[in-house]
Amino acid sequence: MRKERRKNFRVEWNTTGKIAVGGRAICSCIISNLSNGGANISEVVSAEIPDRFELHFPEVIAPRLCRVSWRKDTELGVRFLASAKARQPATVKDKKTPRREPVA
Repeated sequence: MRKERRKNFRVEWNTTGKIAVGGRAICSCIISNLSNGGANISEVVSAEIPDRFELHFPEVIAPRLCRVSWRKDTELGVRFLASAKARQPATVKDKKTPRREPVA
């Protein structure tokens, strides 16, 4: 029996998603399985997908930035880099003011 090398537990997902580059959807896909660390994407022409892209899920999950780990003809394995929201620059409202230490 082969030893499982994944760090995160994966669940079967089988739902539609969108692959986007630069905020623009380039194709639809099927998200076959999903974990906290990555996903398996099928029903794509893997040679046409860039090494890094944004994966858009159905409305219940925030988009994730991805890096391709492996490719087959119509399938990709991706690792999540961050949520797409996390890469957006902070606004003035979001920035925390550094705390000053009292002068002794």
